Amino acid sequence: MIRRLYIAAIFAILPVLVVALVLLWQLSFSFYAKTLISSFLLITSVSFVWFLHTQLIFQLRNLSNLVEGIRLGDFTLRGKLRKSDDAFSELVNEINCLADELSRHRIANEEALKLLEKTIAHINVAIFAFDSEQKIKLANQAACRLLSMPYEQIIGSSAEVQDLAQFLGTKKTRLINHTFPGAIGRWQVRSEGFRDAGVQQHVLFITDLRQVLRDEELTAWKNLMRVVSHEINNSLFPITSLSQTLTDMIHRDPLAEDWKDDLNEGLTIISERSNSLNGFIKRYAQLAKVPVPDKKLFKFEVLIERVMTLFERDNIEVDDALLNLPMLLYADPSMIEQVIINLTKNAFEAGGPIKYQWSMSAHHFTFQVLDSGKGISNVSNIFVPFYTTKPQGSGIGLVFCRQILDSHDGSLSLNNITDNKSHFNGCVAIFTLPVYTKEPRH
Repeated sequence: MIRRLYIAAIFAILPVLVVALVLLWQLSFSFYAKTLISSFLLITSVSFVWFLHTQLIFQLRNLSNLVEGIRLGDFTLRGKLRKSDDAFSELVNEINCLADELSRHRIANEEALKLLEKTIAHINVAIFAFDSEQKIKLANQAACRLLSMPYEQIIGSSAEVQDLAQFLGTKKTRLINHTFPGAIGRWQVRSEGFRDAGVQQHVLFITDLRQVLRDEELTAWKNLMRVVSHEINNSLFPITSLSQTLTDMIHRDPLAEDWKDDLNEGLTIISERSNSLNGFIKRYAQLAKVPVPDKKLFKFEVLIERVMTLFERDNIEVDDALLNLPMLLYADPSMIEQVIINLTKNAFEAGGPIKYQWSMSAHHFTFQVLDSGKGISNVSNIFVPFYTTKPQGSGIGLVFCRQILDSHDGSLSLNNITDNKSHFNGCVAIFTLPVYTKEPRH
């Protein structure tokens, strides 16, 4: 384009220059004067062309630098506008407007990105983004807590190393029971694919369902209060009614011949309803008041030996290697003992023999009680307060056990055994506790 402008300028000036030189040499000037004037005309013409060249190059380079700045993301540069309304000024003005518009868009995108980063950082869902080689390139705070690792160590590590590869590649939401380095529980897992620069990548969402379940439990507790109110009213109404009836009866004059029999019967009913209500209130108070655990380091093998002496030891299967394996736990030994006693009692009531097994990793201690019963018919109700399938059951044992484990930052779950390789084909109760090598500082 510049070459064409040069040629156009030369062809515009050249005819005028030729005519001027021809006319000049036809005049009766001296040879010296003609030569001097011709040289002046040639130099002026060349200078004019060079001036056009430098001005054009200067303006184009300014525009080039302005466009390059925009391409590199520097939207602060602006082209200098002239007062004239020529095409070049219009071009500079349009480039300046483009820079203003891109600057506004970038500010809006940065603000939206900051909001997104804050939301992702504080959301209670573990989020991992993986590149095409399944290496982690993004992780939020919940993800760091889940893996019990700092952000710097997580970024760049592979999904295989972090035991996350099994969750990639499927868009279906999965509900799993899984042990992560930083937590144990039930999780909702979902993987989504996306493209970056045309390359397929993945983002993984892992949601802790314990909070969701806690919200459902809150609803259950509200329903429980309605049950409690109903139970109390059912007991108080006949007591109040009978008391009023008996009061009217003993104030009659004369008294009925069988008034003593009616009085004894009424007092017996009042006593029975009072005892029933008192027992209900005691069970409720036991569930509502869980003492603060007195945590200390203790030898688990000593505790389990003591628990086994309380039951028919011949019906409890346990690996001798485990009994001879020293394990230190940091918890309230009396509370943990009570949990194991309750789970053992439930296992024997479901069907013996039973089996103990336990293990310890770098982060968690896991204890299991397996029974030989028929399994659980309705798993969803096992932690509903006062729900029981036993004729003499109170429905608070498992809830109380889980409250104890929650106070230790542990967990409790019950599942039907699906592995038919052994004769323990009933139910397995599993509880976990965090592992500490020494007493933590508070």
